[in-house]
Amino acid sequence: MKFFLIQASKSPALIKTYESSGLDESSLAREIFNEINRKRLELGNNPLEWDERIYQAAKAHSIDLRTHKTFSHHNVEGASVTDRLKNQDLFFLVAAENLFMLNAITENIPDFVVEGWMKSPGHRWVIVDRDNFFTHGAVGVTCSNSSCYVTFNCADFIVSNKGTLKPHYYFKINLNDESFGFQESYPVDIKIQSSSPVDMYFFDSLSNMNAFIKTGSDRSDDKIINQTNISDRRLAQKDAYLLIKNNSKSTTDVSYELIYN
Repeated sequence: MKFFLIQASKSPALIKTYESSGLDESSLAREIFNEINRKRLELGNNPLEWDERIYQAAKAHSIDLRTHKTFSHHNVEGASVTDRLKNQDLFFLVAAENLFMLNAITENIPDFVVEGWMKSPGHRWVIVDRDNFFTHGAVGVTCSNSSCYVTFNCADFIVSNKGTLKPHYYFKINLNDESFGFQESYPVDIKIQSSSPVDMYFFDSLSNMNAFIKTGSDRSDDKIINQTNISDRRLAQKDAYLLIKNNSKSTTDVSYELIYN
């Protein structure tokens, strides 16, 4: 499987010491994440969706940094954010990481951390995300008596496309596209929207799909027909394909999302 790292910066942001106080690490992680999404919305971007597996990877990295008293995008074993997300059995197209360390804790940590990242170009662009690289994320926080470590990870699980279909034309979709780096099967949620009803056909092999197209037959037990909104869940195994067919007499607008994991 191929994993692509978008590095937030060459060096994480390190800040000065503040008065310490008690905190709930889980609640603080959520508050920082919410502040990231507030900033994204303020800048006209979509919010990230919290993912528990990303959280486990982010939390583990914060604990690793605290335990070994290091501050790096790689853990002591040399694993990067892509390696750590891979270990959570995640399929993703791109991933990024921001880090923050405090020598003590203040009550306004969420605002302070996010504003710190926003003042650093290398960290800021991950939050601003003008190209809509990221769809999911999480924050992991851990603290000792003297230090607090924050890890923010985000990734993209979604393949999407949109276009127009002429009457009786198809969209062909490879659910296990090798160009995405697939080496195994992953569950995938399929969401299709169209301006007029379409049919969706599922095939477990390329040869079956090609035979279907060649014969023009509509005989298939594995189909959803005459719908403008389709939601389905499949296993994106090798040679798994979808066809979206416009059976109407006019051109229709179609968009789809493949949400992996």
